[in-house]
Amino acid sequence: MANVGLDSANISSAKTVSADSNWESLRFNHTIVNGYKNRLLVVAIGNGDGGLVTGNVTYGGVALTKLYADANVDAHVELWYLINPSEGTGLVTFTLSAQVYGIVGTAMCFYNVDQLAPIRTFTGQGNIAGGPNTTIASAVGDMVMDVVMTQSISSTLVADGAQTEITNLDVSTFTSGGYCGVSTKSGAASVQMLWTEGAYDSYWEQVVLSIAAETDYGYGASPIIIATAGTSVWTCPGGVR
Repeated sequence: MANVGLDSANISSAKTVSADSNWESLRFNHTIVNGYKNRLLVVAIGNGDGGLVTGNVTYGGVALTKLYADANVDAHVELWYLINPSEGTGLVTFTLSAQVYGIVGTAMCFYNVDQLAPIRTFTGQGNIAGGPNTTIASAVGDMVMDVVMTQSISSTLVADGAQTEITNLDVSTFTSGGYCGVSTKSGAASVQMLWTEGAYDSYWEQVVLSIAAETDYGYGASPIIIATAGTSVWTCPGGVR
């Protein structure tokens, strides 16, 4: 079993910000490189105005599966994923239910991921006090990731030093918005994902998930020979592949 990895050289992020609250969709290119096996594409979405994704998030025209969507007041985050995305460059697209001041989207590809059950656990919460801080059950070999959205035009967002900060984008205007951050951390039995806000505590929403490492289901094992009335029948220890 190999540990879950992240293609950190091909992380795609895009944002739109306007003082006129006239954005309701986002699209940007993302590349899945050749050579990584057992892939999982994850798209994280945040906005500071509470707009929900309508319909589907797509990559190269293929619909992703929604894992999580919630908001604390107007700090809104969503996570969508696609198992074994095709290699090459495709367009990530989605549309919100209402016009907002700012939207941010981040696409990233993990590899060595269990293709039958890629998400081991996930959880989300929102608050205003103390800053984003969530602990999740995970496992050695997994990779934990989180996305945080704040609703503050006068604060900052910093990931804990034990986490790898992937993105940290300001989508605030003089009237609305906030910061959207994405980070990762190696899996363990229990993993804490923590961010610190600046001088001003704001409403925030955080979702955390543990991406499960690939599992050896026994496909490479030798067949078992069973003698039955003059014939030999073989069975695959890992089942039919």
